[in-house]
Amino acid sequence: MVLFAENRDFLQIRFSGLSSYRTGEISLKEYINQYLDRYRKGDYYPWHMPGHKRQDVFKDDFWENMFLRDFTEAEGLDDLHEPELFMKDSLEQMQRFYGTEKTYMMVNGATGGILTALYACAPEGASVLMGRNCHKSVCHAVSLLNLKPEYVVPELLPGTDIFADITPEQMEQALNELKKTDRLPAVVVITSPTYEGVISDICGIKNVLEPYNIPLIVDEAHGAHLPFMPKRNLSAVAAGADLVIQSTHKTLPSLTQTALLHVNRKELVPKVERYLHIFQTSSPSYLFTQSMEKAVVYAGNHPEVFDAYRKRLKHFRKKCKELRHIRLLQPKQTCYAYDKGKLVFTVSGVHPAEPGTDSRNDIPATGPWLAHVLAAEYQQVVEMAGTHHVILMTSFADKKKAFEHLYEILKHIDSELTEAADKAGRNADQMNHADSMSVLPDMENAVLCSTGFHLPEQVMTPGAAWRLDSSREKLAEAEGSIAADYVYAYPPGIAVITPGEKIDGQVIRDITQMVETGLNMIGVEYQTDGIYIPVTEPVR
Repeated sequence: MVLFAENRDFLQIRFSGLSSYRTGEISLKEYINQYLDRYRKGDYYPWHMPGHKRQDVFKDDFWENMFLRDFTEAEGLDDLHEPELFMKDSLEQMQRFYGTEKTYMMVNGATGGILTALYACAPEGASVLMGRNCHKSVCHAVSLLNLKPEYVVPELLPGTDIFADITPEQMEQALNELKKTDRLPAVVVITSPTYEGVISDICGIKNVLEPYNIPLIVDEAHGAHLPFMPKRNLSAVAAGADLVIQSTHKTLPSLTQTALLHVNRKELVPKVERYLHIFQTSSPSYLFTQSMEKAVVYAGNHPEVFDAYRKRLKHFRKKCKELRHIRLLQPKQTCYAYDKGKLVFTVSGVHPAEPGTDSRNDIPATGPWLAHVLAAEYQQVVEMAGTHHVILMTSFADKKKAFEHLYEILKHIDSELTEAADKAGRNADQMNHADSMSVLPDMENAVLCSTGFHLPEQVMTPGAAWRLDSSREKLAEAEGSIAADYVYAYPPGIAVITPGEKIDGQVIRDITQMVETGLNMIGVEYQTDGIYIPVTEPVR
C-alpha cells in the first residue's frame, strides 16, 4: 500500500488524459475515417492498387458486412496456421488450381512471403544472386540473414531509364563467374514482372539453375493476374519457379496486405511452414483470407472478364500511339514478354505556361510533374512517378468508360505540351539530353542499350553494415564513407545504394538528381543546409 501511495502522483499524470476524455473535456476524433471520406468524395480515380479499384466487383454483401465477417480461431472455426476445416479445403483447392506443391495465404503481404522464402532457402551468411532491381523486402531479408549479395543488373529498355528483363544468358554468365571463385549462391532471386511490367524468361532461367540445384525465388508481386490471362505460361508459377510470391491486392480484387506464396519444390515445404509461423501473425485476419479466396475464385470462374479486359487494353494502347509528347511504353522484341496491363507513360517537352502568368515555356516536363497535373487538375491518381515516366496500374475492374476518360485527358495534356514546345521554339530534333531520355524510339527496330545503373563498391555485407553504429553525414561531403542504410525512391523501392557500399561521386549525383526531380526518397534526411545520408561509424 505504501508503494502505491508513493506512485499515486505518477498514476494520476499517466492517466490524466484518459480522465479528460471520460469526463467529456476532450473528444476523440476519427481522423483516418474523416480524411478518407473527404478523399472518396473528391472523385479521384485510382490508376493504382488495390485491384478492386474501390468497386463492388463481386456483387454480393462482402463489402457491406465486413464486421459481420470478421472472425478469429474460435471453437467451430479454423486456424490458418493449422488448417483442419474450411481453410484446409480452400488451400487445397488453390493448390490444385495453381498446380503447386503447396499454396499459402499471406496476411502480411508479399513482404512476409519474401522473408519466408529467403529464410527457407538461404542459411545465414550464404551467398545470394539477385537482380539489382529487387524490392526492398528482399534487401531487408539479405541484411537480416547477413547474406553476401551478388548482383545481376538488367539492361535498359530503349530510350528509357527502365530496366529490361533478366535473361537466361545473363544468369548463366553470372553463375560461371561466381563458379570460378567458388562463390555459387544458395539461392537466386529475381523480380518478374517488374513494377513497369517487364517479364523475364522464368522457364529459361530455371533451366540454367537446374544443374546446380539452386532454388529460384520469383517476386511476382505484380503478376497475381497472370495465371488468368490468355498466355498463362507467363506466370512464374506455371513456368516452374521454386517459390513464387504474388500480391493478390495489386491486380486482383483483394484487400490490401493480402498475398499468396506458391511452393513448387516439395523439400522446401517444411522450412516454409516453419518460417510462416514467424513471419505471419498468430491471429490471421479472416477478412483477408476471405478476400483472397473470393478474388481467386471469382477470377477463375469468370474468364470472360479477363478477355474483355484484354480487349479494352488493346484498344486503349492503340489509341495512345496518336500522342506525341506522352508516349506509352510498348516493348516488343526488347524483352522476353510484357504485361500490357501496366501503363507506363514517358513524358517529353516543356511545361505549358500557367494560366495568367508570363512563365517561360522552357522547364522540362517530368514524371512527377505529369503525376501532379493528372491528380490536381483531372483527379486521375497514378501509381508512381519516375524521373521521366509515370506508372498507371490497371485491373479488370477498370471499365471502358474509365479508359476513354483517361485517354481524353492525356490527349488534352499532350496538346498543351505540343503548344508549349512550339512556343518555346523547340521540336523533337532540338530537345536537350534530358528530354531525349524520355522519348521512346520505334520499338519495332529498337535494341537494348547497356544499363547506365551504377553499382557502388561493396566493402562489407549489408547485414554487417546494418549492425554497426551510424550517424548522419551531409550527402555532398559523404564521398568515401560507407552507407549504413538503403537509399531508394519509393515506389518502387530499388536501392541506389545498400548498407556496406562505398558512397562515391556517382552515387551522390544520382541521389541529388532524384531528390531534385521530386521523387519520394527513403533513407535520406532533409535539413535546411542540405541532404543527409546515414553512414557507418568507424569500427573501434
